[in-house]
Parts: sequence; C-alpha cells; structure tokens
Amino acid sequence: RAHQVEDNGFVATNAVIVRPCYQRWNTWLLIFGIIACIVVLVTTLPLMEMERQETPTSRTLQFLALQKVFVITNGTGWINRDGWNELYSLEHTFTCLWHGITCDTKDDIIAIDLSRNNLVGDMLAVSKALLPFRSLQTLHLQNNALTGNMTDISANLALFPSLRNIDLRINFLIGEATDKLCDNLSLVDQTCRVDCSIECACCDHQRLCDCEDVADWRDNDGHDCSWYGNNSGSCSPSDETDGHTASTACCVCEGGNLMNPAPSSSPSSSPTASYILNQEQALIDIFNSLHGEDWKKNSGWQNTSSVSSDYCFWFGVSCNMYEGELLGPRKVISLELPDNGLRGTLPSSIKDLQGLERLTLNRNKVKITSEIGELTSLQYLNLAYNSMAFKVPTEFGRLQSLEELWLYNCHFTGSIPSEIGLLSSLSYLYLYNNFFSSSVPSEIGMLSSLKELYFEKNNLSGIIPSDLGRLKSLQWLGLKANNFTSSTIPSELGNLQSLNELDLHNFGLFGPIPSELGLLNSLSSLNLSYNALNGTIPTELGLLSGFQRYLPTAVEVWLSDKSFLFNLSNNFLTGTIPSEMGNLTSMDTLLLHGNFLNGTIATELGELVSLTRLDFSDNYLHGDIPAEIGRTLTLLTELRLSDNNLYGNIPFELFELTSLLQLHLSGNEFNGTLPSEVGQLVSLQVFGLHTNSFSGTIPSEIGALKNLKSFNLRINHLEGSIPSEIGLMSNAASISLADNKLSGSIPTTIGELLQLHSLELVGNSFNGTIPSQLGLLEGMRKSSKAGEAPKKILSLNRNKITGTIPSELGNLNGLNQVLLDNNSLIGPIPSELGQLERMIILALDSNSLTGSIPSSFGNLNAVIFLLLSDNYLTGQVPEEVCSLITPSGNLVIAAADCLEEVVCDCCRYCF
Repeated sequence: RAHQVEDNGFVATNAVIVRPCYQRWNTWLLIFGIIACIVVLVTTLPLMEMERQETPTSRTLQFLALQKVFVITNGTGWINRDGWNELYSLEHTFTCLWHGITCDTKDDIIAIDLSRNNLVGDMLAVSKALLPFRSLQTLHLQNNALTGNMTDISANLALFPSLRNIDLRINFLIGEATDKLCDNLSLVDQTCRVDCSIECACCDHQRLCDCEDVADWRDNDGHDCSWYGNNSGSCSPSDETDGHTASTACCVCEGGNLMNPAPSSSPSSSPTASYILNQEQALIDIFNSLHGEDWKKNSGWQNTSSVSSDYCFWFGVSCNMYEGELLGPRKVISLELPDNGLRGTLPSSIKDLQGLERLTLNRNKVKITSEIGELTSLQYLNLAYNSMAFKVPTEFGRLQSLEELWLYNCHFTGSIPSEIGLLSSLSYLYLYNNFFSSSVPSEIGMLSSLKELYFEKNNLSGIIPSDLGRLKSLQWLGLKANNFTSSTIPSELGNLQSLNELDLHNFGLFGPIPSELGLLNSLSSLNLSYNALNGTIPTELGLLSGFQRYLPTAVEVWLSDKSFLFNLSNNFLTGTIPSEMGNLTSMDTLLLHGNFLNGTIATELGELVSLTRLDFSDNYLHGDIPAEIGRTLTLLTELRLSDNNLYGNIPFELFELTSLLQLHLSGNEFNGTLPSEVGQLVSLQVFGLHTNSFSGTIPSEIGALKNLKSFNLRINHLEGSIPSEIGLMSNAASISLADNKLSGSIPTTIGELLQLHSLELVGNSFNGTIPSQLGLLEGMRKSSKAGEAPKKILSLNRNKITGTIPSELGNLNGLNQVLLDNNSLIGPIPSELGQLERMIILALDSNSLTGSIPSSFGNLNAVIFLLLSDNYLTGQVPEEVCSLITPSGNLVIAAADCLEEVVCDCCRYCF
C-alpha cells in the first residue's frame, strides 16, 4: 500500500522514519547503565582491595593466637618450645611444625598438645586466645600449672564448633564444667577430662577417679563406707535410686569424694606410696648433695622440707601418668638441669628414680657413682662438660633402654668399658674430648642400632678395629686426634653403607686404599689425606653413589651448605687419575695434591659440574689442560695445577670461569702468550702463573682484575713494558714480575695501589727513574693492626734504572726489604731512608751513588744486612751506624768501599 511520509520538509513514498541514535530512548538507557557500572566499579574496587589487604590470613591469625598463648603461659620456661622460638619474627609463621601443633591438609590447626610442658598461667586467658581456631578438635593441656575457674573456662570452650577432646587434668583449676560444654561433647568419641574434684557431667569420673571415704560418715540407716564396700545396690534412704558398685558406693551415696586414684598396695605398674616418697626423697638428696641453694635456677626445690606431689613442678623436673588414663601421684621421667651451677657427687638414692627416662646434667661440676647403672628406664643421658676424672663405671652396661649417651668433655680416663657393647638400643654415642686410652673395645661392634659414634680427641691406641664394620646403621664416625697405631684401612669399613662421612686423615695409615670403600653408597665426604697410602686410586671409588645424587631443587637448597669432599692428598699414590671419577657429579671438592700421580687429566672430569675446588698440584701429571675444565666447571672457585709437567697453551675456555677466585698454574711448562681474555676473570684474587715459559706482553686488560690481591708472573719470558692499567688493580697487595725480559719505565700508576705491600721487579731491563709516587704506597707503611704483618718488600734490583733515589721512599716506614742494587742510580743517599725503622735488608750496592753515608742510618735498629759497596761514597761511616753492630744490635753484615774512599772501622766487608 502506497503512502506518503513527510518529515522535516521531505516527502517519501513507501518509507518509514529513521530517527538518529541520540533521539532514541533505549540508547540513552544503555548509556546511563554503562556509566552506573563504571561508578560502582570505581568506588567498590579500592574498598575490596583495602578489605583484602587488611584482612589477616588464616596462618597469620593462628600465629598471633599462639604468640599470645606463649606469652600468657610463660613460654620461655616451657620444657619443649621447638618452633615457638620463632614467635617474634613474622617471617616464620608456619606453625604446623611447632611442638604440640597438628594441622590438617589446609594448614588449619586441629590439635594442640602441650601436656607436661610447664605451662604456667591463666587458663581462661588461654581459652580466649584460642578462639580463632575454629577447626580445633583436640586440646590437651594436662600436667601443667594452669589456674582458673572451670565454669568460665568451659563457657569459652563451648564456643569451639569442632572441639571433641579436652584434657585439662592435673592443673590448679576449680569450679565445675557447664552443661553447655557437655552438650557439645555428647557423642561417643568425644571426651572431656578434668580433675576429679571438678564437677563435670560428661567427664566419666566414675571410671577415671577413685572414691576417698569421708571419715565417720554413715547413712540414715547407720551404714558406713565399709558396709557399702561389701554390698551393691541402692543408696539409703530407699527413695534414692543411684546405683553403685562396691568401689564407688560412698561417692555415689555422698559418703566420699572423687579423687585422683589412690596408690595401690599391689605390685602393679602403678607406684606405691613408698615409691612416691622415695622419688621425692631422691630429689631432695640431689638438691642437698649438689648444693642446690647455689643453683642458678631452683624454683620449687627450696621447699623440700614437706613431702607433696608438687615436685613435678620443681624446676627441671617432669612427670607422667600411670596406667594409661589413670591420674595420681606421678612418676619422675625427666630431670633437666643443664648449665645450672650444680657441683658435687650424685647421691646413691638417684637409683630410686626408677621411671627416669631423661637425665641432663651437662655443663656443671657433677660426679657420678655406679648407682646410675640402676636407672634401667633411662633413654637419654647427658653428662657432657663435667669433670669426672675417673673411669666410666662398668654399670653403664645395665642401661639397656639407653638410646643417647653424651659423655664428651668429661675428663674420663682409663679404657672404654667393654660393657658398653651391651647397650643394644644405643643410637648416639659421644665420647670425644676425654682421656680414654687403650684400644677401642671390639664389643663396640655389637651396637647394631648405632647411628653416630664419636671418639675424637682422646688417647686411644691400637689399630682401627675391623669390628666397626658391623655397625651397619652407622651414619657418622669420628676417630681423629687419637694415637692409633699405623695400620692399613680395614676393608670391613666397606660394610657401613649408611655412613655419610669417613675422615681418617693423618692416621699414619699405609698400604692400598681398599676397593671395598666403593660400596659406601651413602658416603658424601671421604678424607684420607696426610697418610702413607700407596698404590693406585681404586676405580671403584667412582661408584660412590653418595657423590652421584641428582637432587631436586628444594633438596639442593637444603644441602647448599653441605660439602661433598673427596680428599686423598699428601699420600704416596701412583698411577693415573681414574676417568670414573667423572661419575661423582655432586662432588664439590676434589683434592689429590702431594702424591706421585702421572698421566693426563681425564676429559671426563669435565662432568664434575658441582666442583668448586680442584687441586692436582705437586704430582707428575703431563699433557695439556682439557678444555672441558673451563667449559663445564662453571662453579669452580679454586684451580690448582702447580708443580706438574703440564704444557701447551692455556685453553681459552679457562678464562670464562668468571667465579674463579684462585688460579695456580705455576711450576709447569706452559707456553704461548697471555690472551686479552684474562680480563674476564673479574672475581680472581690470586693469579699464579710463575715459573713457566709464557712469552709476549702483559695484556692491558689486567686492569679489569679489580679484586686481584696477588699477581705473580715471575720467571717467564715476558717482554715489553708494564701496562699503565696495572694501577687499576685497586686491591692488589703483592705484584711479582721478577726475572722476565720486561723493559721501559716503571709506571707511575703503581703508586695508586694503596694496598700494595710487596713489589718485585728484579731481574728485568727497566730503565728510567724510580717514580716518586711509590712513596704513596700505604700498604708499605707501618701497620697499626694487631697480628703478624706480611713482609713488605720493594725489589727493583738488577735492572737499568737511573736517576736518584726518591726521598719519598722514606715515607714507607713499614718496609722490611729495599733492594735497589745493580742499577745505575746516582746522587746522594737520602737521609729520609733512616726513617725505615723496620728495615732488615737495605741493598744499595753496585750503583753510582755519591756523598757520605747518612748518620740517620743509626735509626735502623732492625737492620741485619746493610750493603753500600761498589758506589762512589766517601767519608767516615757514622758512629751511629757502627753502634748497630754491637752485641746489642742486629747488624750482621755491613759492606762499604772502605779500602779507599770510605773509612769504616766496623764494616765486616770492605771493597
């Protein structure tokens, strides 16, 4: 259908009106919606970020809550506070590894067990501090010294939604547990345990507590507790229906009080009353015998006149419970009094502490008696740093439960008792730093559980016992610093497949290295140095899997401080270095110096990618240095190949070892030139290439070696001048370029090396004058630092140096040797040289010096050699100089031209 539309003066047929976007209502609605969203985002995102930043993480809340518990309960006095010591560093908040803490897979704390840990404080405050632990299921704080009202405490504990097991027994709590707490603990597997004197409907007092009769009590029918004890049924009067048994009658019927279980008179594992009395008396005896009044800490011990169960809270004393869940007078299981000022002899009554499991008395002045052998429950005994000065009691062999025995630094004498081999549970035995003599008893081999054994620093003799090979659980063995007889290495040591370290250096060992040592699969450190071992290095040592570990990154970090040492140095070993050594990829230190090894350096050693120290010096190796040494040993910090028969050029790859601190290649037959790449060794501190056949010039790139302290190129065939860039080696302390073919003038920039204390340029062809800038060398001045100073030497002799001696050299008052002889020096001797009061050798002979000998030389009180001959000196040798040659002086040789020009009455030699 045709129609017309008129709009804005236009007429269209069969058309519709198309309005612009800004005239449509839905367009504006969309724009307003977008603007509103932007406004909401702009205003809420910062708030969300602020809330996110201000809300502590769950781990931080846990950390802060535990910090508060630690403070409330006097944490510094806890028996065990492993991990809790990190409380004051927010960088260590992984609380799941702390003592007494158990977490779930989300790292939320679900259990806290700090029982028997000497917690002292307000239990109500503790319960409030723990409120952030919404996942807490178990809370065990029994056997401490917590105080408070159980009514208030249980109200807080009822707020924990997941709490299922509570144990607060043997504290100082009063009141009663609320019904609300018991309602939360209504399931079968949920328990609440408090002292029997606290009323608690859900604490099962009937089973866990004993009934103590009320004296003279009778019911309405005249029945006493003894009657109830023989009859089961109901209480009287008859309208009471509480059932009872013979053991609980009086308590159920209000004729008794529920108490901690009474001591049994039967010989069971529960203690008798006399046993408890004996325990306390033994502790009192210890206090009196060891001068307890003078101890550094003795809280609780001072009130020993009355007998009570409070001894479990005396300083250093810990107790436990009996027969599983039963409460009662407690058995002393631990006595910990290290470094506490104890002195005297342990009383014989210590044997009455039959439940004692830990005895720690180290760093005191305590002596022991044979009665200590009756502590058959003892698992840990530490007597280190006491002065025993007698033999170890043979009764130690009765301590069958002992797992750790610490007897080091005790001045024990005599032999190690063979009875020690009876300690079948022993895992750790420390006997070092004593005066044990005789041989190691063969019975040591019976300690099949032993993991660590230390005999170091005694007077043990005899040979290394082969019985040690029976200790198949042994991980650490310390035998050094004794008087063992020279012997061979027992092949049985190859059985110690758990051993981590074998250190037999300086034992006087001889004979070959047993190939069985290659079976030590856990070994990561082998030191057989300074012996008289001969033969070849067994190829089986290349099988030591402990040196072949391919560790994940986390483990590598954990072991970053561990040294994988392989040291066979200073023996009489011959043959070649086995290529199998290249298998020991975890090895970081390889020391074979001081032997008679020959052959070439195997390229397989380039596989030792963890190596930081390599020392093959002082052998008979020949050939060149494999390029693999520089290409793959990128961690190398020390390379020593001196005093061999190596030859050829130094491979360029060696100059890519940017971690290298020391490079020792002296005493070989290396040749060729020093490449400019030497400047890449930016970490280098010691550069020792002397006594070789290097030629060419010294590259100017040495200026890049700013960490270099020792620069030694003497006895080579180097030519040309010293580059002025040598003045950039700002840490250089010693420079020796002696006996080369160097020429030109001495660079004035050497005067900028303020650490330099030794400069040796002897035996070259230097010309020109001695730079006065050498007088600026601070390192050659008198040192005020304590300790023995290094020799300070200025050696410019046997050159072609001209001109006068700079008076500025008199500033170098720490110099021990000044050697300027055999040059062409002219002019007078500067009187300032008389200031060199530490001078031992002053050689100015064989020059063209003129004038008289300065009287200031009389100040050279340390001089031994004064050489002034073959010059043109005249006049009288000063009396002050001659006085140095008297018996009170040090001067031994004084030489001058005293036959003609010089008058010298004291000169030893005249020319």
